Amino acid sequence: MKLIDLSVPISPRIREPLPAKIEYASHEDGARQASAVLGLQPNNFPESKAWATETVTLNTHAGTRY
Repeated sequence: MKLIDLSVPISPRIREPLPAKIEYASHEDGARQASAVLGLQPNNFPESKAWATETVTLNTHAGTRY
């Protein structure tokens, strides 16, 4: 069986009717989130930095071509 990969990188710049939306949260944002979620203060983390995240919103066919 021959597989053909039709995927392209997920990006807001993909030319699609409904392009992907990517929201980035920095390490500093993660430290602030920790205070709300875990009850910690940003200064509880080295350099007041915790996790960094991306929230991706896309349709089920995003990132395919042809």
